[in-house]
Amino acid sequence: EKIHADAKLNEESSEPIFKGWIPREHIESFSQYKYESPSKTYLEGVIMEKFWEACIHYVPSFIAPNLITATGLVVVVIGVLAMLAEDSSMTMQVSSWIYIYLAAAIWIYQLLDNLDGKQARKTGTSSVLGELFDHG
Repeated sequence: EKIHADAKLNEESSEPIFKGWIPREHIESFSQYKYESPSKTYLEGVIMEKFWEACIHYVPSFIAPNLITATGLVVVVIGVLAMLAEDSSMTMQVSSWIYIYLAAAIWIYQLLDNLDGKQARKTGTSSVLGELFDHG
């Protein structure tokens, strides 16, 4: 039997709520999965980690980690859409403000990408869906 990746097992009957395409043994193994970050560079492990830890204190607890991830994605997509609006072939030079925006968007994306996991741990809302949404 197969069930959707976003399906949850009914705790009372161990039956899937939604039937789909992923084998049951794969869904059951999701609860045992733990993401382990690859080794960190000096910049990431020492300097940026302290910065991210300081930033997470400014994120309210009611903000969902997946919202943080989605916000980072939206910020980058807006920049790409602005570039496409100015030059749909993406072969010519566009306005300098778009390059500046995209540079800022990439920085914001990496910041939010690092804060979402910290927010999930801070609020106790880590989930398989969040892991899949964040790391694909």
